[in-house]
Formats: sequence, structure tokens, C-alpha cells
Amino acid sequence: MEDNSGGVFDYFGIIDSRYADSKREGIPYASTYVINKDRKVTYAYIAFDYKERPSNKIIMNEIINALNE
Repeated sequence: MEDNSGGVFDYFGIIDSRYADSKREGIPYASTYVINKDRKVTYAYIAFDYKERPSNKIIMNEIINALNE
């Protein structure tokens, strides 16, 4: 599924406003989401610095938790 208009970024409010009015406008913040089988977001991590990310262990634990709901 394509999202050329950035609707998903808008929905989650993750457009990085530091790039407004530039050739990179529309770039999102570095984000990680885990969504369960009921389509509910069970984990969200949004970083204003792209170098900050949750560890693989944290993400895996969140995925396991979502699967066990």
C-alpha cells in the first residue's frame, strides 16, 4: 500500500516540522510502532533525534506482549 500524500504521517502526528518549506518537507520523526491483531497501537516510540531508537530487545518484548493480548 502506498501513501504518497503522507496521510499516515499526518494521522500519527510525526511530521518533523524542522523540514517545513524545504525540499525535505514531509520527513517524519524516527518512529517505532507495535500494532496488535486488533489494530490497536500497543507501543509507540517517537524520537526527535533519529539516532535515538529503542533496542531490539525492547521491540521484541513489545511484539510478544502484543501477540499475547
